[in-house]
Amino acid sequence: MLDTIVRICADSPLVDFRIIDDFICDFKKNKNKIDYLTNSIKQSYPLGMNVEVFSLESLIISEKKSKSKFEKEHVTPYIKDSKNNFRIKSKDYVENLFHIRLTVDEECDFDLIKNIIENLYPKNNDFSLEEILFYLNKNKNLLNLNEGIKQKHLEHYL
Repeated sequence: MLDTIVRICADSPLVDFRIIDDFICDFKKNKNKIDYLTNSIKQSYPLGMNVEVFSLESLIISEKKSKSKFEKEHVTPYIKDSKNNFRIKSKDYVENLFHIRLTVDEECDFDLIKNIIENLYPKNNDFSLEEILFYLNKNKNLLNLNEGIKQKHLEHYL
């Protein structure tokens, strides 16, 4: 029976499967200790690398008890709310890279993602977050493409 849910947003086409695998393993290893594992509470991964892993039971409780449209639409805010007594674990990246947008909300985001894919995919179709960061570090001007974009509903993610 399905008992573990992985949530990844569709506007995050570059999310690294290695991060997802790591989170799933960590969640399953600590299944009796946590209900929800994420890197989206204290944002340190680049935006677009968000991963959420949670139990089916947590999702069912959240669906039944969520009141607001925002909670229902975005699936996990009810779980993240500390007053609702879910056992939450947050994983941080080794450094704070939340200022890097690897998500697609605006045309300039698309331009950056397209450039990354066109330059990394032909060499390695399984490129990692580290390879993306290495590429961006060598091509720092690319981050100017979407640096002025403010994430909508950001206050709900922090």
